[in-house]
Amino acid sequence: MTAVTDHPDILREVLRTTGQSKRAIDQRLRAFDRIPFLCDELRASHIQLLPEDPVPEKIDPIMIRKSTQENCLLSHPLRVGEVVYFNILKETDEINIDHKSDHFVGLLILEGVRQIGMALSHVVADLPQDTRMSLQEFSLYFYNYIELDYPIVARSVATLSFDQDLRRDHTAFIDVRQNGVTCLAGTSSGRLYDEESRYERIRGKTREMNERHAADFASERRKPRAVVE
Repeated sequence: MTAVTDHPDILREVLRTTGQSKRAIDQRLRAFDRIPFLCDELRASHIQLLPEDPVPEKIDPIMIRKSTQENCLLSHPLRVGEVVYFNILKETDEINIDHKSDHFVGLLILEGVRQIGMALSHVVADLPQDTRMSLQEFSLYFYNYIELDYPIVARSVATLSFDQDLRRDHTAFIDVRQNGVTCLAGTSSGRLYDEESRYERIRGKTREMNERHAADFASERRKPRAVVE
């Protein structure tokens, strides 16, 4: 267990795991807004808030299991109590969009949010850097387009702040903003593995199950078609 020093009641309300509707996300956002977004620590930090601010250094790729910074979509994090801020950046070598868009495309946002879920396991919990994450749930609501010409700032909280039991899934709530206004918000949950052997046991079971499904499906597909008279 780790001590939650700032706003524990608000954070528990934000991190409720029941309900993924827009109404539920709206309720969580209203609770999160009781913690000021534009705090003094954020103003004085490396996080880019205005277009003329310097673009921050990217996160250490090992924190999100990437091989190089070119594959990272996050800035170095800023932790304020149990709230963690990131810039979501706009380029990655891993994803190439084959057409011009007048807004920041959803595919990049989804990858940025996924990376935040992984990064939080090291920012709010002192987990080994080779920890694996198996994504279990993604539930995001888009409130507005994300523009290309303004910085993107995500603030996030995670159940790992309260409980670091890795035998159960953990949830993050993520609020993505431009110019202080929420563009999208929602939850991401995953199962964390700080032992490679445990991860491989789970993967071995899922591979066996998928192989059985594949054999059953192939057998069904190869059956002669029924003759309709």
